[in-house]
Amino acid sequence: MIQLILIGGFVFCAAYYWYAMRQSELRLKQLLDSSEIALAKPSYRCVKIESGTQACQPVQALLTKPILVNDAPRLPLPSCQVAQCDCKFIRFDDRRSGEDRRITSAEAEANAKMHADKRMRRDRRRASIQHFLKGSSRDYSSSV
Repeated sequence: MIQLILIGGFVFCAAYYWYAMRQSELRLKQLLDSSEIALAKPSYRCVKIESGTQACQPVQALLTKPILVNDAPRLPLPSCQVAQCDCKFIRFDDRRSGEDRRITSAEAEANAKMHADKRMRRDRRRASIQHFLKGSSRDYSSSV
């Protein structure tokens, strides 16, 4: 009877361990999936303010430039003096525009060859000293 209880307890512990490990694997997979989704989103989301029918002076100054989402002010602005402000935000996925300026691998390799380590060449200073010493009357070449 005691052996049956011990075997049942062992089976229960093994089943619980398997269940806990499976649940932790599922939670980890969900976290990884959600982090991949977060990383796939552009990190330079921005907004622009679209003025309403009567825009106040502070909003007029902000109309042309994109503002990062985390830096955007609340609307209406605290200094807004319009009776009913109908300004709103227009969202953009990425505030950057234009061509990607990062260096491609071919350009990086060309730059590396152009700016190669110049210490591999012969020491130009030593050649200058030798030339200077040869022109003088005393022989300093053994001390250099």
